Amino acid sequence: MKKIITLAVVALLGITAVQAQVRDTVRGRGYKAERRQDMRKDLNLTADQKAAMEANREKFKAEMKAINEDKSLTPEQMQERRKAAQRTLMERNQSILTPEQRTQMQQNRKAVKEERKGDKKGRGYGKRDKAARKEKAGALKKELALTPEQETKLKTVHADFKQKATAVKNNSTLTEAQRKEQLQALHLERKTQMQALLTQEQKDRARALRKEHRSQRTGK
Repeated sequence: MKKIITLAVVALLGITAVQAQVRDTVRGRGYKAERRQDMRKDLNLTADQKAAMEANREKFKAEMKAINEDKSLTPEQMQERRKAAQRTLMERNQSILTPEQRTQMQQNRKAVKEERKGDKKGRGYGKRDKAARKEKAGALKKELALTPEQETKLKTVHADFKQKATAVKNNSTLTEAQRKEQLQALHLERKTQMQALLTQEQKDRARALRKEHRSQRTGK
């Protein structure tokens, strides 16, 4: 039960979203975008090559959109089509490069792989990382001074959210866009239900903690 309440409090305070943003910056979307830019600089692409790659990227986006909206595909077929589209994009971009640029790109990719391995090891994923998150979440729960009744209700809200989210993820009739939209709605629903369980004093304290966390993160 303690684990469930810990997760619920973390979600309530928005810490989960903050951690996701950090992961995106370091190892996710923001990280990948930044690395792509660095890799392209290393390749010394010509204006024509850049234009051709941008055209390939737009074509890839259109292909992915068509795949995601194709309701006749099973999840397995959809996944395979996505992988095929990614391979095709890579082949198109490779054909634009000179032999020297292709060699440089392979070296860049190898460097990125090694960097990610080192990052994962250095960030202490595993027991220590989980223990740190648990300790932080426990402190947050204590700051809000949740009553036993609130903890029980939070557990129910979280269990309900988990069940519904699992059902959405396993629903093969949904497109990726529909799945994402429904999951976002469920997250909002959970947040609203959790907020309703708090007193005004606890809500004010939760907002203060979020503001404090943002200040520490931005250095302001």
